[in-house]
Order: sequence, then C-alpha cells, then structure tokens
Amino acid sequence: MKSAALLGAFIVLALAISLSGQTATTGSPMIAIQNQPAAATRIGAHRIGETFSEWIAVAHVDLAGLCRKHEQPRGEEEECRDLSLIRDTGLGDYSDYSLNPKGKDSTWAFADGKLQKLIARYSLDELPEQMGFLRDAYGAATKIDTVPVQNAFGAKWSDTVAVWSMPDGATITLTARGGPNSYITVVFRSKDLAKAQAPDNKPNPYKSKQ
Repeated sequence: MKSAALLGAFIVLALAISLSGQTATTGSPMIAIQNQPAAATRIGAHRIGETFSEWIAVAHVDLAGLCRKHEQPRGEEEECRDLSLIRDTGLGDYSDYSLNPKGKDSTWAFADGKLQKLIARYSLDELPEQMGFLRDAYGAATKIDTVPVQNAFGAKWSDTVAVWSMPDGATITLTARGGPNSYITVVFRSKDLAKAQAPDNKPNPYKSKQ
C-alpha cells in the first residue's frame, strides 16, 4: 500500500510538471512546412531511424576492439556477439547503461539496420524527474492516463501512462507501474513500429479475411 500512496503522490506532481504552462503540440507553429519531412525524434545525440553505423559512431563503440579474441572478458564477449549480430543482420537488441548510470539498463532495438525502438528503465522515485526531462525535451505529453490495477492478493494501485506523439510519427511512452514491483519505463518507437503495434492495426482473428 505504501507504493500505491507513493505512486499517487508522484502522479499528481508529474501531471503538474507536464501540463503547467504547456499545451499539446497540435497546432504548434513548429509543425513542419507542407511537403517537408519532420525532423527525426532525437534521444540525446541519437535519433530514431538512424542506421547502425551511425549509432555505433555516436555511441563511440569500438566494435573491433570488443571482438578481439585474446583475453576478452565475458561481458565484452556478449557485447561483441550482440553488436556483431546487428551489424551482420540489421536485426537485434543491445543493452547498456548510457541513459541511466544508476543501474537500470536501456535496450536499443534495431530492425532493417535502423534504430526502431529504445526502452529505458528507471526506479519509481525518478518519476517526477523523468516527466520533467521529457517535458523539457519534447513539450507537454499528448495525453496522460491513469490505469487502475488490482493483483491476485487484492492490492490496488494506479499505473500512469503518458504518451508523446512526435511530428515525425514516432511515439514516446512513459509507464509508471506501481504495486509490489514498481518501476518506470520510457519507450521510444519509430513511426513504422508505432503503427504496426497500434491496437487498431492488429488483425481481428474472429473476422473473415475475405
């Protein structure tokens, strides 16, 4: 119950941080000029849709060094394997701590040789800070919802879900999960991935395909 109360207090603060002095991006003068593609959504020095070669250069990763055979620590073996797979196939995930040195990892997901998704993880007490960071970088959230949850033991709490719809079609979703195992995820999705994972685009198995 303590985490539920804590999450409730954070929700109020996060809503105030996100909505104060801001309006949704719809109708913003920053809307791209007609026929001019919107700038790609950036994540620090990275951007959604960048190629693996661009990503590895921005991240200052020495893949050749990681993959040297002699005296290679186990962690570097795993990094070499994961990054080499992405380089060779254009598909795969790679986890590091670049966005959160406090101990929660971030996962960069590639498909077709491009960055399509990022999942960053944080502890629940970082919610006000993360909402502030996102608001400062991307403006007010497009929408914020609270979702009531109850587990099998009868404990109740509310999860917070904030979504940013970006000009290039990408989406950013912050989910603050309460309950016994509370945590935060911030997920960046490319336009194509967001569209493919939208509920309306999932085929209805009960309808005929004809």
